[in-house]
Amino acid sequence: MSSKSNDQGRAFEYACILKLKDRIAEKRPVTVDEESVSAARRAWKTQGEAFTS
Repeated sequence: MSSKSNDQGRAFEYACILKLKDRIAEKRPVTVDEESVSAARRAWKTQGEAFTS
């Protein structure tokens, strides 16, 4: 698997985590262990416009 593909997968994972966190927060308090998702968050930040448009 290429590095770009791996980063895109992590970025997608981070987007899913954020959405799931928002949905759960509608029902009850929720926290995300930032250390556990740090690689996914870094990948999200490096994707730029590819994932935000």
